[in-house]
Amino acid sequence: MIVSVGLNSCAKQSEKTIVLTVSAAGVFRDVLQEIDQFYKQKKPKVTITYNIAGSGFLREQIEQGVPIDIYIPGINKEMDTLQTKGLVVPETRQDLTKNGIVLIVHKDSNLSISSFQDLTSNQVKRVALGTGKVSAGIYTKEVLDFFNIYDRIKSKGVFAKEDIRQVLKAVETKSVDVGITYATEPKLSDQVKTIAIAPDNSHTPVISCVAVLKSCQNIAEAKEFIKFIASNQVTSIFEKYGFTKPK
Repeated sequence: MIVSVGLNSCAKQSEKTIVLTVSAAGVFRDVLQEIDQFYKQKKPKVTITYNIAGSGFLREQIEQGVPIDIYIPGINKEMDTLQTKGLVVPETRQDLTKNGIVLIVHKDSNLSISSFQDLTSNQVKRVALGTGKVSAGIYTKEVLDFFNIYDRIKSKGVFAKEDIRQVLKAVETKSVDVGITYATEPKLSDQVKTIAIAPDNSHTPVISCVAVLKSCQNIAEAKEFIKFIASNQVTSIFEKYGFTKPK
């Protein structure tokens, strides 16, 4: 996790500067870094601090009272939980991106597999995948359950517990044979390749939303940030990293 400093968010550091803290799933780390550079040019008086980790871990932080202003989970059910508890400003919530689930191997892999069903092969000894606190792990379980192989693959599992990026790293370093992750992840590395894409009907749509949280003290500025990242001028940045816009 990238631990954010100065989590006393949405408090004015001076009369001219506002700090907002954004908690976001690990899949958004790289794209948000680039978007942040763009936003600094647009809003030089607003500083964004990013808190990056697994969606479930971030949701627990928010429930425990950590002062977060904006939440971007990798799976909408985490936002649903917070909204049910009255921790979200409901009118600010909107769908932000769409993703997919894929099977990846190292670029030099000689495994003769080409589908999720092939994970049951004796060739495959170690599979990197996320736990339930990592949003991609929830989608992964749905896919493996769809093919009725989750229990068989679980015994081969090397689990990412904090951030889905751990799956990509495990495949890059050849510490596992294969990894199951978001479709956007292999686009960040020239050391891995995608060998299978999970069918749309094998999992819940991989839609990520964004919303302002009730703990925010500068809601107007937080709303402006959400408006910006959901705008057409930022769409090309998301697309560069493999995200698409949900319908």
